[in-house]
Amino acid sequence: MRKYLRIKAAMPFFAQIIVANFLFILILFLIPAKVTGQIHEPDGLRMPGDWNGWSNTLNMEGPFDLNKVNTGTARWQTSFEFTGTTGAQAFKFVSTSFGNDWGNQWSGNAAVSLDALNNFQFGDFGNNSVTINNGNWYTVIFEDSGYGNTRAIFMETSAEPVDLNSLSVPVDIVQNEAAEVTLTLSANPSTEEIFYLRYTTDNWSTSSLLTFSMTGSSGTASIPGQDAGKTVSYYAFSSTVSGITTDFDLYTIKLNNNAGANYSYSVAGLSSDAEILTFTLAEQTGAAVINSAAATVAVEVANGTDLS
Repeated sequence: MRKYLRIKAAMPFFAQIIVANFLFILILFLIPAKVTGQIHEPDGLRMPGDWNGWSNTLNMEGPFDLNKVNTGTARWQTSFEFTGTTGAQAFKFVSTSFGNDWGNQWSGNAAVSLDALNNFQFGDFGNNSVTINNGNWYTVIFEDSGYGNTRAIFMETSAEPVDLNSLSVPVDIVQNEAAEVTLTLSANPSTEEIFYLRYTTDNWSTSSLLTFSMTGSSGTASIPGQDAGKTVSYYAFSSTVSGITTDFDLYTIKLNNNAGANYSYSVAGLSSDAEILTFTLAEQTGAAVINSAAATVAVEVANGTDLS
């Protein structure tokens, strides 16, 4: 009888272990794993809203159908001219899921700020809303964070953003010599557009940003002098945001990065081609002694010569 009672007392303990393990495994199956990666590109990303009568179909091929950008930060982008009534516009970011054009949504921001990164929740949390102006252009960039919360920006310009047609490449740059880069645009830009030159000397582990000084449809920026042997890589982009320090791709309206290869030049050492061969003064009393290695010129002059 005592043995029976001991077995009976132990049974609930083992049963609890079995039940606990079963529940743990069940929970693992029931709780969806966090999805990583990026939005499935064939499903597209769209921006239906008041501006297009909430039209939303896969591959609707219009300004509210964003395009995937696969270089740099994964993102989707579009530009459009707003021709409706100035004021608040309700909208959502959506992507198709298993044949449902409204299957994935990013929403819940009822006060989107212009020219700034805004947060959006993954799921149906109500409409987003942004206040925009008739006749202005808007470049929208959506950060592809997969099926999770993300960020997006609306950059406003008073005219269609211009293209960055060409960038010059400095030549014969020696150590500690500044290198001037010239940017040429497709037309005179709107007043809101800012043009940046971003450059690196360590293969983009770090980078620096310069602002082009613009006159009409062209401008210049001067990259500071660098040590001999450095390779400087650079590209140009436009934005409406000043003082950018990070997330450069998400603030980029248009760019010129040499078709993805970037532009570059190498920094040489000091040239030995321009050595002093002769040196004379009217007051000298003997031939000048030129020491190229020491970079000195010694000249003997008549007594009483003004040495200034």
